[in-house]
Parts: sequence; C-alpha cells; structure tokens
Amino acid sequence: RKELNMRLRTMLLWLLGLLVLCSGSYCTSLAASFEDVVAKVDRHGGLAVHVGCRDATLARLLKSKGNWIVQLLVRDSDVAAELKKNLVRDGSWGKCTVQVLGKSLPYVDNTVNLLVLEQADLVSKQEALRVLRPDGVLYLRDGSRWTVIRKPRPSDIDVWTHFLHD
Repeated sequence: RKELNMRLRTMLLWLLGLLVLCSGSYCTSLAASFEDVVAKVDRHGGLAVHVGCRDATLARLLKSKGNWIVQLLVRDSDVAAELKKNLVRDGSWGKCTVQVLGKSLPYVDNTVNLLVLEQADLVSKQEALRVLRPDGVLYLRDGSRWTVIRKPRPSDIDVWTHFLHD
C-alpha cells in the first residue's frame, strides 16, 4: 500500500507539474512541481481550496509558506477521514482542514485566493469563478491537462493598500 501511495503521489506531482502559470486570464505554461506552484501564488496567503484531492501535499506546502488557510474538499467521507487523520498526525490540522463536498462550493462570492480542481466534473467553471476573489487563481484539471485561469479584477473596484484607504 505504501508503494502504491508513493506511486500515486509521484504521478500526481508529475501531473501538477503541467500546471498552467501565467499572468494573462487564460494561457499555458509549465510548472515543475507543487513547490513551483506555491512559489508563484500570492506570497501573502489567504484561503486555498483543493477539490478532489487524494493527499495533502499541496496543503502542507501552502501551510508552510505564509498565511494560508487550506481546505481540502472531497466527495468520499472515507477519504476525508483518512486525510484528517494524516493532517492531525503531522500537526497540520487547524490551518488545513477537510470537508466532504456538497452540491456547490461552501463559500461566499469572491472569497477564495487559490482553487485547485483535480476533477473538472466536481465543480462547474462558473461555480469555481463565483468563489474566486478578483485576481484569484483557478487550476483546473481536465484529464491529463491543466489549465490556469486568473479571475480578472473588475475595473470598478480599487486596490486597498492601507487601513481605510481614503
């Protein structure tokens, strides 16, 4: 079982190495690994959601790189229980949590900074974009191909860089 888990983890890392990383709203590029993905996301942190994952590799990396709160959403309650047990065992539980995915993403509009969808059929693209904040990033897997979509910032909103702005 350990050998199978290691092979699955290696295959997942290889597939995620194909993630799309660029500044446009829709284009392609290559990422070497989860570490490369984490290096290219907002270093200040925020809310990251990994939908359909089988292990917590990305969650652990994000937890260690800044102020990230990571939620893993899975369809299977047995997978959720196993992930939770592993996160508790290694001390990641708290900043990383696990929940069984319902019919829609359990977030209000414009909340999530980073959303990784392992299976395109788990959540619609429209639902994913609903929860992403402006400039938030969606990594969407379709078969063996990854696409990155950055949610555009509406022209009618401002960027607040300090308390109460003006």
